[in-house]
Amino acid sequence: MKDKLHIRFLWLLVPFLAASCLYLFLYQYNNKYTRTTIQPANGLLILSEKELQTNPVRFLKSGWSFYPDQLLSPEDFSDGIPDSYQFYTQIGQRSHFHSYSLPDSPHGYGTYVLWLSLPAEQSYTLELPEIFSACRLYVDDQLVLTLGDPDPAHYIPRIQERLITFTSTGMTRLILCVSDYSHYYSGMVYPPAFGPSHNVELYHNLRIGICIAFESLALLIAVLALFLGLHSHQKNILIFVVLCISIIGFTAYPLFHTFLIVPVFPWYSLELFSGYVVAWLVLVLHNRLCSMDQHLCRISQGTALIVCTIALCYGLTSASLTVPVMNGFSILTNWYKAFCVLYLLASSADALSRRQPDTLALFCGDVFYGTAFLWDLLLPAYEPVYGGWLTEWGTLILFLCMLYTLWHDITQAYIFRYSFQEERRQLTRQVAIQQSHYLSLTEKIDETIRMRHDQRHHMQLLRSCLEHQQYEQMKEYLNEYEDSYELGERTVLCRNLVIDAILQYYHGLCQKQQIKFAVDAQLPADLPISDIDLSILFGNLLENAYDACKEVAAPAAYIQIKAGWQNEKLYFRIENSYKNLIHKHQDKYLSTKHEGYGAGTESVKALTERYHGQIKFDVTDQFFRVSVILGSTQS
Repeated sequence: MKDKLHIRFLWLLVPFLAASCLYLFLYQYNNKYTRTTIQPANGLLILSEKELQTNPVRFLKSGWSFYPDQLLSPEDFSDGIPDSYQFYTQIGQRSHFHSYSLPDSPHGYGTYVLWLSLPAEQSYTLELPEIFSACRLYVDDQLVLTLGDPDPAHYIPRIQERLITFTSTGMTRLILCVSDYSHYYSGMVYPPAFGPSHNVELYHNLRIGICIAFESLALLIAVLALFLGLHSHQKNILIFVVLCISIIGFTAYPLFHTFLIVPVFPWYSLELFSGYVVAWLVLVLHNRLCSMDQHLCRISQGTALIVCTIALCYGLTSASLTVPVMNGFSILTNWYKAFCVLYLLASSADALSRRQPDTLALFCGDVFYGTAFLWDLLLPAYEPVYGGWLTEWGTLILFLCMLYTLWHDITQAYIFRYSFQEERRQLTRQVAIQQSHYLSLTEKIDETIRMRHDQRHHMQLLRSCLEHQQYEQMKEYLNEYEDSYELGERTVLCRNLVIDAILQYYHGLCQKQQIKFAVDAQLPADLPISDIDLSILFGNLLENAYDACKEVAAPAAYIQIKAGWQNEKLYFRIENSYKNLIHKHQDKYLSTKHEGYGAGTESVKALTERYHGQIKFDVTDQFFRVSVILGSTQS
């Protein structure tokens, strides 16, 4: 019992340590707040040429002068620093303005100011992140950017990430006027990037390129999953497709914020809502993969839907939110995230204990997912330089683990579908062969009936010639009769009707193509093997042999069949000439008619295994031979 507990503890500990190492690495090396570069202090940033060469791109995360409840302009600084109240702030330290205006309101307005001492006559670029929710930017007393209207009397919210390029004359002043009355965040929440234009633009393009690559990959996975889901009729796969689309909608915000000027309503409400939809879909798919109890499924998924509804209402009413409501929503979502993590871990662990197939990867994904939320709460200020946030990384890893787990369902569904289609194809072909065989027999029977009906007339005529001693006329009539009618005989190739019908069918095709067809089938009329399986075996192999012989010139083309029944086993060998090169890959023969493996050969191999049989392929420069031994009972 103790050994089992130790093993279970290790199964939890190993992915937790791996996840923790990943997230701590990202926190240290992919974090704007841990980049060790010279930062502004007391509203001033001094950069030398050497510093710019050593660290060309920096994130202005601290030391900004902030003037609350004021929208300043360059004129206000004409006589020096204004006398109005100011303090120095760290970007991201406060996500709303409630401490500067009304105590219970997250909204308000203010001005960020920063002086830059830079090497002159060089081009610099400021990557200004999304500002909530309207702003004006002055560079060296020049208005260079306006998004919406930050004036409280004429407030218009508009948000976009922008690159601002300018040339420094030595001392440069940035004045950023912001206001917010519509979003649950206010002001400059994310640190802007700054440096020489070439370096900042390179960083910006790389960051956007990574986002485009991820979204493209997710979209490709969604399209492929949709194709597989529609063809396999697997509901889990279709749910996974919806999850892919939701993740794309949740993580594509850098692209929309870069290329579009967006309003707050309803854009950010949908963005917030999509994140909780992702969590709900994760729970739905997770419950199905783990085969959870229906009562637990209803509780977990119902709770997730309630939180989704609350999040949507929270986003839609962001303009009228109060700080207590925002704090309450934050507490609620933290408890909800904890509930999700614990539930996912418990359900996948339960599935593992029940030996549910392919749930180990799912359990590891749950650990990475839960560890991401844990470190997101424990670690101080974090914003990624490239890629997503810690929780987005956790969601991505869980997403990939779900994809891996679903692959088993996808492959099984395709195997079943392929087997069904192959069986249907063989049945259709067998019906066609049996119909052709029946028509041939019917024609022979009708011919025999006509012959016996006409025989009476011939006998009367011959008897009359004989009575009148008209021997020459009688001889002439017999010669004409012999020339005009030749009694055909049907050759039986095999006593088993199913195999005989297949042999007769391909014998007729070979005669038309001048392919030599030799048969020695010593088989009983009844075999303890189903007619469908016999049709698959002989039909596929003869079809392959016939297709190969069609490419061979007439005298050299041949097919030889030898079959027998002994000791409750079916023995048969099919040998044929061929022209095209035969290729193998991983012990499988590639098709000469299309890309990929030969479907007929693989069907025969699978059926042989099912009957505890053996199959052997012999290939020389002159012929291709397949030998099969088949038992009488299936596995």
